[in-house]
Amino acid sequence: MASKDFFGLLSEAVGSVTNRKKQDEDMQNGLEDLAAFINELNKPQSLPDRPDLGELPQYQRLAVEEKSAEDLERAAQSNLADYKLNSVNAIEREIELLNDKLSAEKETANQAAKDKNAALASAYDSAKKAVNDDTLKRGLARSSIAVNKQAQLADAKAAESTRINAAFIDAINKLDNEIEGLTHKRETALNNFNISYAAKLTQQINTLKEEQDKRKTEAIKYNNTLSEKEHSASVDKMDKEASIYGKELDNRAKENNLTAGQTNKDEAIYKKMVEVLDSMNGADARKQVMENPVFRDNVSDYYFYKLYDRYTR
Repeated sequence: MASKDFFGLLSEAVGSVTNRKKQDEDMQNGLEDLAAFINELNKPQSLPDRPDLGELPQYQRLAVEEKSAEDLERAAQSNLADYKLNSVNAIEREIELLNDKLSAEKETANQAAKDKNAALASAYDSAKKAVNDDTLKRGLARSSIAVNKQAQLADAKAAESTRINAAFIDAINKLDNEIEGLTHKRETALNNFNISYAAKLTQQINTLKEEQDKRKTEAIKYNNTLSEKEHSASVDKMDKEASIYGKELDNRAKENNLTAGQTNKDEAIYKKMVEVLDSMNGADARKQVMENPVFRDNVSDYYFYKLYDRYTR
């Protein structure tokens, strides 16, 4: 009988130790659960990520190359290059044709003078022979009459030859003067062309500048339109993202009870503390309230006194 009582006492002792260990584990788990609950309530409320509706549209801008004054002048000269070449060539060709014409006229005048002198010589020879034949026939070959007639023929020939040669020289001098005048005519024509070309070049430069300014103005206007589109898209994107974010904030506020007051928070912690303490035996619960700072530091005086009154009296 004594042996049986011993084993019974031993079994009770072992059971008591095992039960105590189980109580300590449950108590520790309960305290850890309480600590996690309090940390969750006390941690800063997280905010939702801001929404991003993607990249904004980027439009290709019009770029206008702005040429310098020197570049515009070179471009104008290039545009007028054929005009200048053709005009100068036309002047040179005109002078060349005039020179060829006057040179040909000199050759013609020279040949005409030769032909006239040849005709004169032939006519003189014929007349001289006729006079000789006539005086010989009449027996006056050595008479003063024959001599006078021959002298008259010679004088007439000389006079005509002088006239022909004088006319030839006069014609040649006029032609030479005209040929020499071609140089001045060419210089005058080129000078007049250069004046006209300078005016035309200035007009061409102004035209190119006006066209460049027009393209620049159109590009600025077009690019401003693109900027307005991009700005409108940016504002629209921000408005939509702000609307989405505001809704997410409202939802998060409801989920996290961001509008709840401190009293609601203390009450929630108090209820969790009661849940944990009620799972312990009375002595353990009393000891936790009295000694564990978790219960004093995480609720207001009101709720701590409620704990104190409930578990320590």
